[in-house]
Amino acid sequence: MGLSGLDQALSGIRVAQQQLSVLSNNISNAQVEGFTRKILPQSTLILNGEGAGVLSETIIRKVDSNLQLDLFRQTSVESFLTTRVDSLDRIQQFHGPPDGEASFSALLGDLRDSFAALDNDPGDPLLINETLSSAERFANRIQEFSELVQELRNDAESDISSAVTRSNQLLEQISDLNSQIKFNNAVNNSTAQLEDQRDQAILELSEFIEITSFTRGDGVLVVQSANGQKLADENATEIFFQQSNIGPDSFYPSSINGIFVGGDPETNPNAVDITTEPPGGSIGALIELRDDTLPVFQAQVDELAANVADRFDRQGLRLFTNEAGNLPDFSTNPDDTPDITYNVTLPSNNIFADVPALGVPGVTSNQLNINITIPGGGTETLTIDLGALDGDGFINGIPATDTPDAAGIAFLINQQITLNPNISGEDFTVTGNGTNFQIVSEFAFSLDGASTANPLPAGPPSTLNTLGFGDADDDNEVAQVLPFTGANSTVDYVGFAREFQVNPAVVDNPNLLQSGTIAREDGDIQPGSNEVIRRILEFTFGETEFQQATTTDFGVDAVTGVDNRIQDQLSLFADNRIEGSVDLEVIGNLFTSPDSPLDDPAAGPQEIAINFTDPTSGITVNVVVDLSDLDNDGFINGVAAPGLDSPNLDGLINLINQRLDEEITAQIGPALPPGPRQTDEGRGITATKSGGSLVIEANFDVTISTVDPGLTNPASPTTLGFLGLEADSDNQEIFQATQPFFDVAVGDNELTRVIIDEDDTITDLQDKLQLDTGVDLNGGVPDLVAEIVSDPGDPLAIGDESFSLRIRPGQITTGIDANRDGLDDTVGFGGDIKLVGGPFETTAGNPILEAVFGAEDPVENIAHRAFRVDNLGAEVDLNTGIDGVETLLTYSQNVINTQTSESIFASSSLEDEAIFRETLLQQFQNESGVNIDEELANLILVQTAFSAAARAVSAIDELFEDLLNAVA
Repeated sequence: MGLSGLDQALSGIRVAQQQLSVLSNNISNAQVEGFTRKILPQSTLILNGEGAGVLSETIIRKVDSNLQLDLFRQTSVESFLTTRVDSLDRIQQFHGPPDGEASFSALLGDLRDSFAALDNDPGDPLLINETLSSAERFANRIQEFSELVQELRNDAESDISSAVTRSNQLLEQISDLNSQIKFNNAVNNSTAQLEDQRDQAILELSEFIEITSFTRGDGVLVVQSANGQKLADENATEIFFQQSNIGPDSFYPSSINGIFVGGDPETNPNAVDITTEPPGGSIGALIELRDDTLPVFQAQVDELAANVADRFDRQGLRLFTNEAGNLPDFSTNPDDTPDITYNVTLPSNNIFADVPALGVPGVTSNQLNINITIPGGGTETLTIDLGALDGDGFINGIPATDTPDAAGIAFLINQQITLNPNISGEDFTVTGNGTNFQIVSEFAFSLDGASTANPLPAGPPSTLNTLGFGDADDDNEVAQVLPFTGANSTVDYVGFAREFQVNPAVVDNPNLLQSGTIAREDGDIQPGSNEVIRRILEFTFGETEFQQATTTDFGVDAVTGVDNRIQDQLSLFADNRIEGSVDLEVIGNLFTSPDSPLDDPAAGPQEIAINFTDPTSGITVNVVVDLSDLDNDGFINGVAAPGLDSPNLDGLINLINQRLDEEITAQIGPALPPGPRQTDEGRGITATKSGGSLVIEANFDVTISTVDPGLTNPASPTTLGFLGLEADSDNQEIFQATQPFFDVAVGDNELTRVIIDEDDTITDLQDKLQLDTGVDLNGGVPDLVAEIVSDPGDPLAIGDESFSLRIRPGQITTGIDANRDGLDDTVGFGGDIKLVGGPFETTAGNPILEAVFGAEDPVENIAHRAFRVDNLGAEVDLNTGIDGVETLLTYSQNVINTQTSESIFASSSLEDEAIFRETLLQQFQNESGVNIDEELANLILVQTAFSAAARAVSAIDELFEDLLNAVA
C-alpha cells in the first residue's frame, strides 16, 4: 500500500465529509417548507484500469416531476374553491340560519302576515303602522343584500388586482431562478437549492392561476397557463389587469376589464385575454364570482324585487318603488329571447305583375327557402312555392288565402310552420296584409332564392330584392338576420334591488295601505274596507293575478260593414211573456158566458189590436183580431180553418196566431225558419196557454188595445179585462219586453245588472260594462275594465277576423297619462269577478252566459307574469336557474335555497379536493422530502466509511513512520 492508497483513503474522507454535509443539511432542513431531499452521487475513480479512489458528483434532488405537476394542479383547484367558499360563506352569513328569520324570504312572509292581521281590522292604526314597518324591513333587507353583492364583486376586483401583482412578482422570481439554473448547469454546479426555490415560487403561483410546465435540456422550466400561454422561462411574461369600479350594470368586457397575458393590450396588440378561458386558481374563482355567480345572485334578487313591486302595484297598491318613485318596466322583451322584427314592403299587391321572371302562378313553380337556426338543433328550412299563389282558393288541397300579395306569402310560410314540429308559431310569427309583410322571430334566419338551393329556382338573382326582401347578394340570398343583443335589449330593472324602497307616498300616508294608491273615478275606497288588503293577500301573494272573462267573438256584418248586433248574432232575444189572469177554459164559450162583454158572433165584427215593432226592420206591424171569427164556420178571416174557430180559448189562440202569421207575412215578408210568426232575425210572437189562461210570448214590446185608431169595429172596452189582459183605464196596455241581462261584480262589490238591448253592438256592451267611457256616463260596473280585443284567428283560415270583449278588474284612472295621448289611462288591477246569468236562452237553448261568453262558467284565473329565467343581467346572458315558480314567497325561498346550495356544494367540493391535495402532498413529501430516520441511518453508514478511510490513513501513516525509521 503506497501513496496511491493514501490518495484513495483521502478521497474517501473527502467524499464522506461531503456526504456528511449533505445529510446534515437534509436533517436540519427536514421541516422547512419546500425543501427536498438532496443526494450526492459518487463514483469510483479508475486510473489505468485500477481503482484510484472515490469521486463525488454534483448534488441533485430526488423529485417525482409528474407527482409535483399533480400537486401544482391540485393546489390551483383547492385555491379556486377556497376563494369561492370565502365569498359564498359571506352570503350565507347574511341570510342567517333558517330559524333566525333574518332572510328577505322570512321578512316577505312577515309582510304577508301583517296584511293578514290588517285584513281583520283594516282601520286599526297600530296594525297599519306595523304593516308599514314590515314593508320597510323587507325593503331594507333587499337593499342590503344587493349592496353586499356589489361589495363582494368589488372585493373580487380588488383581489384580482392583488393576485395579478403577486403573480407578476413570482413570474419575475421564476425567470430569475431559471437564468441562474441555466448558468449553473452550464458550469456543472449544483442547482438543487435553486430548483427548490423555483418550485416554491411555482407552487405559490399555482394558487393564483392554474399552470402547466415542462423542463428544457438546459434546466430551464417553462411555465405556461392551462391554455398554453407562456408565462415564464428565462424571461417573465407580464399578466396585465386594470382594476375597475363595479356597479350593478357593470359587466365584462363592456365596462369591466379583462386579464391579459402579454401586457397592456393598448400597447401590445398581441396580448391575449384569458378572462373567459377559466385561468383557474384564485384568479379564476374571482373572475367567476365577479362575472357569473354574483351577477346571477343580483339578477335573482332584482327579479324578486321587481316582481314584488309590480305585483303589489297590480292590486292597486304601489307599495314599493325605486329611489325615483318608479316601477320596473316589464314591457321590454317580455319573452325570454329578444325578438327579431323583419319588415318587408312588397312593390305591389300582385307580385307576379311586378316580377315577370316569376312566371305564371299555378303553372310556374318558384321556390323560396327560409333557413331558421334553432339553438342547439341545427337549421330548419321552410320551402315555399310562390307559384301556388294562383287565387283558386286552395294550397295543397287546403282552403287557403292564395292571393299573390303579402297575405298569400304569409299564409304559405305559416302553412309550412304548422307542418314543422321543430318550429312554433310563437317563436316564428309571420303576418301579411296587402303589401306589408312582417316576420317576428326568436331565431336567426336567412332568406334564399338561389337556384343552387332550390330544385326549382325563384327567378333571377334580383327576385328577392325586387320583392323587397332586403339586400340580397348575387346568389339571391338575404344575409342572416341575427337576434338583437346589447344594452337596448337589457331588462329595465338591472340593479332595481339596490334602490328598492317603500313608496314615499305610503310612508307619508300609511292609510294608503288600506285604501290603495290608485286615484279612482268611481270614488275612493271607504275607510274600514278590506277590498285592497284582500286583493293583496289573495292575488299579490297568490298564483293568480286576476280573473277575467272573454266574450264570444263578434264579427262585422259582411254586407254593411257595421258591427253585428249582439242579439241578432247570438239569437239571444228579449223576453215578453203576457199571461192572462183569467181561466178562460172554465168560462168555456167566450160569447155566451154570463160575464162576457162580447156580442153574438153573428152581430158583426168585434176587434182588438195587437201592435209591435220589428226590431230588425223597424216595421211596425198592426194586427187586427176580429173575435167574431170564432163562429165555428170553418173560416178565419176568410181562410178555411175547419174545426179551429171555436168560440173558446183554443179557438182564440188559433185565431191570434193565424192573424199574426198573415200580417207578419204581409208587412215584413214570408216567415223565416225556425217557424211561423218569426221576424227577419228569428224573433217571434205567438199565442199559447198556461193552465186555462191566455199567454202571448214575444221578443219585443207588444201593445194590445180596443181603442187603436186602426180598428173599424172595436170590441167592448171591457174585453181585455174579460180575457185577463188587465188594460189601463184607456183600454190599451203596453206590455214591455225584458231585454237579456246578466249580473257582474268585482270583488265584494254588489252585483250590477248589464242589459243587452236590441240594437247593442260590442261597443255598446263595452260602454255598459266600463265606467265613464264617455258614451254613457251613468253606465258601467264599479272596478271593471272592459277592453275590445282583436282576434286575427287562425292564419290558415279565411275570413275569421273578429273582435271580442275582455272584462277584468280595473278602471279608468284619474290624472295618469302614461302613453301621453291626452287621455286618462285605463289600468287593470287584480281581483276576482262574479258573473250571474239571467233567465235567458238563445233560440237553440243555450243559457245567456254560454251564449255571450262561450261557457256557463266563463270566469278564468289569469296567472301572474312568469318570473324571467333567461337573458337577465346587464349583458342579457344570465340564467337564474329558478324555473316553474309562481308565488313571491316560493320564489324568494328558491333564491335563498339556490344560493345556499351553491355554498354547500362549494364547501363539500373544497373538503374533498383539500383531502386529495393533502394526500398528494403527503405522497410527494414521502418520495421527495427528507426522512430523518433514513437520513440518520445513512449518516451512520457515511460515518463508518469515514472511519474506515481514516483508519486506512492511519495505517499508511504508521507504515511511513516505520519506513522513515528504517532508512534513518
